[in-house]
Amino acid sequence: MTSLFGDSGQSLVEFALVITVLSLLLLGIVQVGSALHAYMVISQASREGARVGVVGGSDEDVIQAVVAQCSHLDQDNLSVQVIPSGSERTRGSALRVRVAYEYVVGEGLIASIIGGSLTLTAESVMRVE
Repeated sequence: MTSLFGDSGQSLVEFALVITVLSLLLLGIVQVGSALHAYMVISQASREGARVGVVGGSDEDVIQAVVAQCSHLDQDNLSVQVIPSGSERTRGSALRVRVAYEYVVGEGLIASIIGGSLTLTAESVMRVE
């Protein structure tokens, strides 16, 4: 038996509900991908900084190497720790370079779910040559 009003509006309502969920899912995937990219960048930067430090570079050289690798990230949200400092490094000891980056998620629903920002941390340890 056919309906008096038809069901042509039903598919429009279903589409509106489904496209909302799919849009949120897609935006979430993009945000996660962006955060993973930032993590890979700071991970590589910590390795580069440690390599500069173990071959005789000063703390400033290490920090410059890290900042150069993270050039497209927001420098205000980037912090670098070099342990131990240049004067305390001896041959055979471990040099630790820790890079922390405050990744800002953005605005909207995803930011409210996650909390607005994530602290990404990467650390590299190498032996001083």
